[in-house]
Amino acid sequence: MSWFSRKSPQQKQVDAAIKIATNQYLRTIPGGADDIPMQFGLPDSRYRYLLFCLSATITACAPEMKDPDAVANDCLRALTLIAATEHVKDFFDGPVSLQDVANNGAAYLEAFLSDWSRYVDLDREGGASEAGALICSMIHSTESTEPVGTADEERLKILVFHTSMRLSLMQTSFVTLAK
Repeated sequence: MSWFSRKSPQQKQVDAAIKIATNQYLRTIPGGADDIPMQFGLPDSRYRYLLFCLSATITACAPEMKDPDAVANDCLRALTLIAATEHVKDFFDGPVSLQDVANNGAAYLEAFLSDWSRYVDLDREGGASEAGALICSMIHSTESTEPVGTADEERLKILVFHTSMRLSLMQTSFVTLAK
């Protein structure tokens, strides 16, 4: 007889989404495999970017989730706890309050998911240029509160392309990992 408990389907989905989002994050930050020239200028830029990666994962994988909102909320809680306690120096430029990180994270994730909803509509309607500009704007919002400039668009174009191309791969990976 086994004394361990099996993970629920919800927990498997949360674990899969976190793995995919953190892999995307680690692959694309400066020093990662893709080594994108990000310009993290905000005290919580890396945390914002992690949540951008989570929002891309949730958007890509939502059709495979029983309750995407619940998965997103559970992922946010887990990533917030890790970022604000165990890895503060990796995600923030100074000390943070767990409650502030949770509140800000919820607002960031909600905004990203709203933008991804617009992205899906633009992509469905054939607005590739507008959809790419929206991804660029989302990514740039993790770096700065300034408007996206031409230099930012040029610098981030490869990440915009990689992100849009990886959405279907995220979904495929999710199906495999969440089994």
